[in-house]
Order: sequence, then C-alpha cells, then structure tokens
Amino acid sequence: EKGPRYSAYEKGNEMWFADFQRYLDRAHPGLNFRADAVPHIEDIVVQSLLGVRGRLTLSQQAPDRSLHCFQLFGYDFMLDADFRVWLIE
Repeated sequence: EKGPRYSAYEKGNEMWFADFQRYLDRAHPGLNFRADAVPHIEDIVVQSLLGVRGRLTLSQQAPDRSLHCFQLFGYDFMLDADFRVWLIE
C-alpha cells in the first residue's frame, strides 16, 4: 500500500541519476553522485555476487545443459544524511 506522501517529490518515488545530481547541486553543493556514491554501490553489488558465486555457478553444472537461462538481480539502495550508501534489498 502506498503512503500519503508517495510520489510527493518525484514520480513513483524514483529519480534518475541526472535528476538526483541536479538536486544535490542545489541542496548539497560539492557532492557528486557518480564520483562519491556509485563506486560504493558497485562495490556492494560485486561483493554480494561474490558472496553467492558458488551457488550461481552450480546452475551451470545442471544435468540438463540444454536449458539456457540466466538470473537477473535488482538492487535497491538508499543514501543517509551523511551520504553513506546502504543496500536495502
């Protein structure tokens, strides 16, 4: 269920990188999303995949190799007031 402030600031409660950077430029000059946050996001994604790599490679050893499939992963992050990146799911 959606709260009363859903989409109050951006449509669907999501924001593109460029839009977020424009917000940062106005509200927090000097912060650069791509330079300051994206490397942390990338590291979290890589570390999470490395943490399960043994389980992911098992599917390649399946008895029926005629199955050609892949898994798609989605990540949700948030930034706290100190611009720290948190994986939320």
